[in-house]
Amino acid sequence: MESKVEKLIKQHQYRKAESLILEQEEANGLSPKYKILLARVYFNWGKYTKALKTLNTMDRSIYGKTKKNYINLLLAIADSAMAKGERRLAIYALERVVQFDPFYNIGHRFKILGDYYYKKGDCKKAVEYYENYLSMGGGDLQDVAAPYAKCLYNVGRYSDVLEVINAADPKFAERDWIYGNSLFQIGKMFYESQIYDSAIVYFKKVLEFNKPYTIMDDALFYLGLSYEQQGDYDKAIETYEKLIVFYKRSPYAARARDRLNILTR
Repeated sequence: MESKVEKLIKQHQYRKAESLILEQEEANGLSPKYKILLARVYFNWGKYTKALKTLNTMDRSIYGKTKKNYINLLLAIADSAMAKGERRLAIYALERVVQFDPFYNIGHRFKILGDYYYKKGDCKKAVEYYENYLSMGGGDLQDVAAPYAKCLYNVGRYSDVLEVINAADPKFAERDWIYGNSLFQIGKMFYESQIYDSAIVYFKKVLEFNKPYTIMDDALFYLGLSYEQQGDYDKAIETYEKLIVFYKRSPYAARARDRLNILTR
């Protein structure tokens, strides 16, 4: 029967091919092999939803050539659906591949899933797929740098944010804020870990970066605290005074005055 169905597919006689397979189902039920064949009929017929529904009835207990055919058909549906602008169906097919075999390399298609989850606001998933795109799919960092950097920031991977922006130089509206605040957050993590030398390095980097919307007053205050913890009171006083002069309306200015009163009395 398989050869007859293949011939009917080539002849574009999809209704006859469908009927032939469904007759087999009535007699004996459809094996995974014939379910895939039926899905192929629907795919070639342009009925992607029916093809996916047919494939969705199968569980993970298939191996070898059958598994390969199953995954290849899902990828073919995804690629064709994307080409026709049917993004929802493409995403469904790709996710089905990943759910079926989490270690399967879908290549450049990882970017499609990364973009999808980025737009959904699920940065954890987006980062996972962007990293698969770069490591397994042979992707170019430049192609995903902006959303990847934003998502790395949202999941708290600040050092990786700096690495991506420095390597790819992506242009996006929040770039200066994300870069400057990543520097600050790394400094704060060092401060909270009582590694004050490294904290000072990063708070100074925030001040050197000195771009709009970065948190200069926050950095100055924590830089002063770091100097205090090191016992360098002169530099702490100088830093607090600078904060008060240049950022007098900052909530950190009042806290800096309190620190100055303690250090200078």
